[in-house]
This record gives sequence, C-alpha cells and structure tokens, in this order.
Amino acid sequence: MPEKNELEEDKGDCRLRFYLNNSTDPLSKQDAIAITWRSGQTRLVFDIQHVLKITLTQKTGYFVISTDGVAQVEKLDNGTYVTSEEDPTNGQLAQHSNNIECFVDMDNPVTQPKWTRANINEWTNEGSNFRKILEITDVEVVKTLEDVVNSWARTSNIGLQSDRMLFAKVQLCKVDRLFEIITRLIRKESSLGPAIDGLTNLIKDLSEKANVQSSELEKIVAPIVNTIPEYLILRALDAMWKAEERENEAALFVNSFSLIQTDVIVGALHLLKPIFSIALALYLGWSSISFISSTFQNDLALAVCRLPLSNLIPLCQTPIPDFSRLVNRQVETYEQIMDYQLSHTGPSSSLALDIKKAELATADLRTLIKYSSLSTSKELVDRLTEFVDKAKSVGRDLQILQSRTRTSLDNLITYNIFALKALENVRDNKISAKELAAGYNQMMTLIESDLKRMILVATEALGSLADLDEMLIAIHDLTTREGTFQKTERANLFAQMWTRLGGNIVKKQIFEENLALLRDLDKQRRIAVSQIQTTLYSLTSFQLDLEELREHVSRPSLVEMPIEVHIENVGKGIERLRTSKVALRSNDDADVVT
Repeated sequence: MPEKNELEEDKGDCRLRFYLNNSTDPLSKQDAIAITWRSGQTRLVFDIQHVLKITLTQKTGYFVISTDGVAQVEKLDNGTYVTSEEDPTNGQLAQHSNNIECFVDMDNPVTQPKWTRANINEWTNEGSNFRKILEITDVEVVKTLEDVVNSWARTSNIGLQSDRMLFAKVQLCKVDRLFEIITRLIRKESSLGPAIDGLTNLIKDLSEKANVQSSELEKIVAPIVNTIPEYLILRALDAMWKAEERENEAALFVNSFSLIQTDVIVGALHLLKPIFSIALALYLGWSSISFISSTFQNDLALAVCRLPLSNLIPLCQTPIPDFSRLVNRQVETYEQIMDYQLSHTGPSSSLALDIKKAELATADLRTLIKYSSLSTSKELVDRLTEFVDKAKSVGRDLQILQSRTRTSLDNLITYNIFALKALENVRDNKISAKELAAGYNQMMTLIESDLKRMILVATEALGSLADLDEMLIAIHDLTTREGTFQKTERANLFAQMWTRLGGNIVKKQIFEENLALLRDLDKQRRIAVSQIQTTLYSLTSFQLDLEELREHVSRPSLVEMPIEVHIENVGKGIERLRTSKVALRSNDDADVVT
C-alpha cells in the first residue's frame, strides 16, 4: 500500500470506486475495484476475481477489502489510464495477501455507504461476485422523516430548541414545506432547478384537481423526501429555519418601524401645516408662470426679438451655435479619409476586389498543395482553408466600410441642408435662436451616431486583417519544415509556393495572373491596415471635437460670428461634401469598369 505520508498529502483526493458489470448494458465495465489518489493521477485496480471479501460497517463508512495480492497499477496519461510498472505498495501486495482499509468521509460522502448493497443489487446480475463477497457488519435502523425532523429539532445549534420544536411540529409537516426540502437541495442556477420546480408544481396542481386531501398527500410525499440522505435533509432544515428567522425579524422590524413612523409623520405634519400651505401656494404660482412662459415663449420671442435693442433682453440672448466650425470639421475629416484612400492603388472598393482575387488565387494554391507530395500538405490545406475563409471576411468588412462611408457622407449632406434652412429661418425671424440651438444639438447627435457605426465597422475590419496576418505567420511556420521553402520570406510565401507547385501544371495565363495576385497579397493587406488606421484616427478626432462643440453651445463666445457668415460657410461645406461624394462614386465606377 502507499506509504502513510503519501496518503496524508492526498487527503481529500483518494477515491474508492466499484465497477459493476451488467450484461444488459454493453458499455458497462468488468467487475472490479479501483482505488485512486494523487488527484486521480494514479490508481490501483483489483479484478473482482482477486477480491476475496468486502466487509462494510455502514455507520462509520469503514470498508475492509481482502485480496489475494494481485493488482494492476495505472497512471493517467492524456486522459487515459495506462499500465505502469511502478509499485506504490513497495511489493507488499505481491508478497502476500493484504487487507485494504478504506474510510469514507461521512461529512461529505460521494455516495452513502448504506447504499452500497442496493447499488450492487440494482446494477449487477444475480451471478455477480460482488453480491457474494459483500458482508455488512451492522444493520442500519430505518428512520422515518418524522424521526429525522425531531432529531434536527433536538440537536441543531441554530436558534432556541423550543422554537425549533414548535417550527417542526407546526410547519414541517405541511406539504409545501416537504417540497421545500427538495427544492432547497437543488441550486436554482443548475439545470435541475427548473425541472424540480416544474415537477413539484405539477404534483400540487394534479392533487388539487383530483381533490386529494393535504394529509393524504403528506403521507405520499414524506417517504419520498426520506430517501434523501439524512445529512442533506438536515442541511435543508437549517436553511429553512434561518430563512424563517429572517422573515420573523423583518416582519417585527417593519411593524415596529411602521408604528413609530406613523406617530412621527402625524406629529410633524401637524406642526408643518402652515409652512406647507405657503409652500404649496408658491409652487402652484411658479408652475403656472412657467407653463405660460414655455407655451408662448417662441411666439413671444419672435415678436419681441424683432424690436430694436432686443439683444439686450435675456429672452433674445441665445447665442448662435458654431455651425461653421462643425461643418469645417466634417469636411476636413471626410476629405482626409478620401485623400488617403485615393492616394494608394485605388479606393477601398478596389482594395476589397484585389483581396477577393487573391482569395481565389489562394484557393487554387490550396488545390495544388492538396494533391502535392509535401509532407505537410494536410496541415497546409487546413491552414489555407482558414486563410481563404478569413480573406472572404476581410473583403466583406472592407466593402461594408466603404458602403458605410458613402452612406455617412450622404447623411452629412442632408443634415447640413437642414441646418442651412434653419439658419435662413433664424435670419428671417421665422424661428428663434433657441429652436436653432435645439436643432444643432439634434444634428450633432445624429452625426455622432454615424461616427460610432463607422468606428465599429472599421475596428472589425482591422481585427480581421490582424487575424489574416496571424494565419499567414502560422502557414509560414508550417512551410519551414519543407526544405523547398525554408528560406522563403513570409511576404512572398504564397507566390513562391505557386511557382514551385503550379509552374508545370496550370495554364500560363492563369499561372501568371495568380502569381501577380499572390505577390501583392501582403502589400494589399498592409495598405488596407494603413487606410483603416488613418480612418479610425480621423473619425475619433472628429468625435472628440463634437464633444467640445456640444459644450460651447451653452457658453456664449466673446466674439459672435454673424449669421450670414454661418450661412455662407455651411453652403460651402455642402458643396465640398458633394465634391467628395462625386469623387468617391467616380472611383467606384472606375473600379467596376476595371
């Protein structure tokens, strides 16, 4: 047997397991006994033929297993037990027969010892050796549920014994309390919780429909509850008693507090009655004035603010929001995005098309590798399949980003047209400056919403490109195992593989087209990363400026710009945005023709 100090280190990790064979179950193992330790890493297996006798004392959980000394040592390797030459018993079992003593942790047993014979009888055939060699030294006295409840009431250390006895006599005999014992043992977040609740509710409903008396139902349910291990029933009763105490304390506190609160409130109201009357009168007067002011404020402002020197009246002193700066930031942001995209080999839509072509070329390369003689062909085909799938995702993300950019540009033009109309209405005294400020805030909210959507799409596209690079690194690592590609740089890896494997197989035109696409694949990926990073920077910077502009709405500036200047600047901004829109669509059309 393992030495004592080794077992002490494994305390809590040792397990005694019976393997019960059943001829009706093809998956059941042969009859055997296994003792595991070292957190299940090592086990000692006794075939039932080498077990002479099993003696069990149920009350203490004490097993004595007598063997003829023949056992098999196994160790866990990659999730499977394999035979080991190591002998943890130091030769004791091999030299002579041995009695193995096992003590069950009765505080936290995996299975109650008293269920041993029942489990053996249930899961084995009549001729099983387990039935013949098991000997139980003590016979357990069968307790009723009433015995268990009374034992808890007398021995529990929670609360007063007299209160527990009363609780057990009055409450624990009811059907709802019996069901509560079951449900408290099932964690609500487990998969069994809803099932147990559903079954208990179903039993109650069926009992009511069948006119089953509560006393009759109690007689049926009590034996079922009594099949639960006693220590679990005691645990549930402790929890129920604690919950009962908390409810009683809460009810007592609420009743006491309610009485005190009522006395205090009545006395305070009596003393504060005159003050409340005055406060209510002031509140009603102020509310009436505010309602009248808010209802007719716009009409009043339009009439008053047309008069000479009306700018001295507080009602007419609402500042004009800085539409000029807002429009300029819009134009700068989208012109930066357009300029950077068009400064490379083409717009983002062309870049998406190039990546799509490279994706198809990579698929052709995958087919060549699949039927090649490379030793890593299977792994390379799997990696290239993942690469092709991710390339599809990248192309789709770039198309979505380009579409989102075009949609956002259309929205900005629409927002600014409405802003221009609002400024002209203020100039002509058709609406007030306060209404203009509200429209300005609404416009910034819409722009900010468009920005967030574009930032989200750009971030997803950037993540897909990063994944594509990681996959390329993994493929490059695989090819270094092949002598043919050991010195190939990662950027030219696919082109080199296509040259070596497809030169004599693929038609010349297709060969040259795919070779050019595979050579430019890494370049296109880096261009896409650079474009999206610049787009993200511009959009984020614009988003920060929006927050600053929003704060300036409520703060009058030292030098306010005339409204005619705002109208002129917004008009110019609309034209510049339309120019960017035309440039974007022209490049899209050129890309389609190409």
